[in-house]
Amino acid sequence: LFKLGYAPPLWEGLQKFLVGKKGYKPEELLRAGLVVGQTGRFRDFFRDRLIFPLKDHRGNVVGFSGRILNGDGPKYINTPETLVYHKAELLYGLETTKNAIKSQNQVIIVEGEFDLLSSWQAGVLNVVAIKGSALTESQLKLLKRFCENLVLALDRDLAGDTASHRGIELAELSGFNVQVFRLSESKDPDELARKNPEAWKEVVSSAQPVYDFLLESALQFCKLPHTIS
Repeated sequence: LFKLGYAPPLWEGLQKFLVGKKGYKPEELLRAGLVVGQTGRFRDFFRDRLIFPLKDHRGNVVGFSGRILNGDGPKYINTPETLVYHKAELLYGLETTKNAIKSQNQVIIVEGEFDLLSSWQAGVLNVVAIKGSALTESQLKLLKRFCENLVLALDRDLAGDTASHRGIELAELSGFNVQVFRLSESKDPDELARKNPEAWKEVVSSAQPVYDFLLESALQFCKLPHTIS
């Protein structure tokens, strides 16, 4: 359904196919973010990685994300900014989950591709993944077409994250009813949804108003005493 793929551990595998068999020019691959380097010395950008196609909400592929399988390097790499791919505008999975979001009038925001995929398999369908650390105005404007209620899945340490606070503020300014839920220290949505789908559904249904969450977080991280003498 989500069209996952694989980039083999080759330096010029994609180039040989697209240039040699499909007639594209190497410079076109460079502009599309599929190769890196200089003229005459290009190499494939994605090598030995699990590939997630990144689509706009209409289903057009605009870029790719690659998760490392072997060796060293960043865990994830994404297509660089291009004429059609803009990280701040994209929400992973929206082209597939938008109908569920619209019918439930609610969207659940998670951080990674596997968080979304495992949630979908567990039966929680109204979910999207952000490509970055916080929501942007462009992403919120797009989501507003489909729903009025927004639920954030936050890491334990996100209460002190300025970028995340800004995302919450922008969501409220955009007219969303914002709720938050937090997972236990050892779990992310991917792990919980795979190991215990029913528990994932319960966590989602237990979301609390954002200001209750922020107040509890402030008390927790400041370690304030229960009484003041």
